[in-house]
Amino acid sequence: MRLFIAVAPPDEIKHSIYNIQKNLEDMSDYIRFTSIENMHITVKFLSEQPSNYLHTIKDKISEALIGMPRFEINLDRIGIFKSLEYPRVLWLGENNDQFVYLSNKIEEKLSIYRKNTDKAFCHITIGRLKHIPKKKLIESMRRTKHMLNDKMLKFSADMVSLYESKLTSKGAIYKKIDSFKLGVFYG
Repeated sequence: MRLFIAVAPPDEIKHSIYNIQKNLEDMSDYIRFTSIENMHITVKFLSEQPSNYLHTIKDKISEALIGMPRFEINLDRIGIFKSLEYPRVLWLGENNDQFVYLSNKIEEKLSIYRKNTDKAFCHITIGRLKHIPKKKLIESMRRTKHMLNDKMLKFSADMVSLYESKLTSKGAIYKKIDSFKLGVFYG
């Protein structure tokens, strides 16, 4: 099972992000947009795990979340991963210390399954970039930033979920396995 742990934004935030994507439809030759049902903020990617580990993984998530409060997320920045010269991912996100704390607590309990080497960063991938000219990339970021000024993409993170990811020729299909509330006692 290919697994990851994520925060899913509420539907109204997903729809606002979808509207931002629609504003960039003319760039669909260069951007493969994340489907609305696949929008999430990854806390930890676990990669392939045997199904008999599932119960223990859920227990470890519950342990990591003991005393973990809800927190606010405000997707107020646009950016790219890799670099301007080699862009791969277009994202919306923010620097969020509470998200980093959550990610570190999860990593602490689950690093035996797969150690994350990247620093935690609170973001949603809105599209994967393919051979986009630098001028078009800058234009897409400018247009997205302009739309961000008009939208409030702020929400309360009150739950994390464990997902299974199945890769298909048409892209990944995510299935929620379990959810864990923040701000409650587990044990």
